[in-house]
Amino acid sequence: MTQKDLADKLGGKQTISNIEKGEGYPTFKNLEKLSQILNANAIQLFGTMKEIAVSDTPKILD
Repeated sequence: MTQKDLADKLGGKQTISNIEKGEGYPTFKNLEKLSQILNANAIQLFGTMKEIAVSDTPKILD
């Protein structure tokens, strides 16, 4: 998915650009949209590698 495709679905290219560059953060509304669009939760999108690993532990144990 291109930045433009994501921006069209989310509603703003500048918003996506700022998030990618670490110059801005998504609103809760946009975070929910991003999660749905990318089929990922907030930790998978913005967590550290350790946070992602810990959040995946219950899935691994199952």
